Amino acid sequence: MADFAKYYPLLLANEGGYVFDPNDPGGETWRGVSRVFNPHWRGWALVDAAKARATWPLNCRVYPRNKLATAILRQNAALAALVQGFYRAQYWDSLRLGEITSQAIASQLCDIGVNTGTGRVGRLAQYVLAVSFGWPGKVDGKIGPATLQGINAAPPQAYYEALVATRRSFYQYRAGHPITPPELVQLLKKAKLVPDASMQRYLTAWLGRIDAIPFEKNYEL
Repeated sequence: MADFAKYYPLLLANEGGYVFDPNDPGGETWRGVSRVFNPHWRGWALVDAAKARATWPLNCRVYPRNKLATAILRQNAALAALVQGFYRAQYWDSLRLGEITSQAIASQLCDIGVNTGTGRVGRLAQYVLAVSFGWPGKVDGKIGPATLQGINAAPPQAYYEALVATRRSFYQYRAGHPITPPELVQLLKKAKLVPDASMQRYLTAWLGRIDAIPFEKNYEL
């Protein structure tokens, strides 16, 4: 079965460190955890304690000075444990990804949740099953026994490739590009995804996240 511990290093590589991008609706983030969307996360108390010390760098919102803040926060083992626990509970266990046999598929689905919200993971996973593999279930976004059974019954590499193609279209649509087929457009609208050309600046990074989780035999072990 898929293992969160195999995915987590890839997550950390993608999420980076301390960022406070004024153009990011998530606001202040540490390791991808948004303060706007997760204001009660216990890790913020540790971040604020670090910011209150004289060693905290000035103007660290601005690249590359944010690297100085990142170097400080990375030394905090308690903060690191809170980050790992947050992602496991919110994005892996909540979606039952440990019940998927393919590591690459589970990792891609978890990364979709981290980057776009867990509410969209089930719809994309079920859409791929229905369109590419004739799955008869309902595309309702709920990952339950029927969805998990369908994913595990599909040929792993074929499902992975269909999921990756759908994820690429998702990001293209998010950045304001036209996509096909119309059924996918309708699905994304139901998932409350609004095209925004200003998101074009993030498209390369988004697509890079997909490539960082390849389907390889040694990764499936």
